[in-house]
Amino acid sequence: TNMKEITKRWNSTTPRFFKKLINIGIGIGVIGGALVTFPATATVGAILVTVGTTVSAISKLTKQ
Repeated sequence: TNMKEITKRWNSTTPRFFKKLINIGIGIGVIGGALVTFPATATVGAILVTVGTTVSAISKLTKQ
C-alpha cells in the first residue's frame, strides 16, 4: 500500500476488538521493557518489546 492509504487507516476509527489488542500490546511491551533491564531476562524482554510493538501497530492500522 502507499503512504496515503497508511495515513488514512491510521486516522480512521479503530474497532473495539483491536483497541483491546493495542492495550494488550502496550502491556506486553512494558513488561518486556522491565525485563530488558535484567541481564538474565534481557533476551526475553527484547522479544516481548518487539511483539508488543508489532501487535499494537498492526492493530492500529486495521481497517473497520
